Amino acid sequence: RRPDYKPLTDASLSRVEQQDQWRLSINLGGGTLNGDVQLKTTPSGQLRLNGKFKPQKVEVSSALAAFNRRPVLAGKASGDTAIIASGANFVDLVQSLQTQTRFTMSPASLLRFDMAKAVKSAGKDHAGQTALDSITGAMNTQNTPQGIVINFKDIKARSGALSAVGDATLAN
Repeated sequence: RRPDYKPLTDASLSRVEQQDQWRLSINLGGGTLNGDVQLKTTPSGQLRLNGKFKPQKVEVSSALAAFNRRPVLAGKASGDTAIIASGANFVDLVQSLQTQTRFTMSPASLLRFDMAKAVKSAGKDHAGQTALDSITGAMNTQNTPQGIVINFKDIKARSGALSAVGDATLAN
């Protein structure tokens, strides 16, 4: 919980009856992420975490700022997220956490890159921002010993007459 951060950033977790399943409700970036997570112990004694969430109208730049991360995009994202992790203990679970998200943002802004300027200058100048009519795609995250690696796949961005497609990887 970050009561001093605006918009409100917090989470609540409630157990579903006596099962190893929990309902998770997160307020983040002015939107919500609601879903269920399951924690099971495999026959070999490993812990296994699985979950599905539905992000709704999460302002991406604000959500990343809540975790002291520098955003690449601004706009409200909605979609579907799956999480998975496994390990011998809680630390291993956190270190192995992976997410897979299909998302849509409309409208959005590409921060620190002006697509029109880049096209006009044949890539020599791209400083600025790009207002996007929409951006869709998949974002997969993976915790690593060096930090979080984010892979963007099947990205489709549209801004007026311009469009872009592609993949990208960001790493700390």
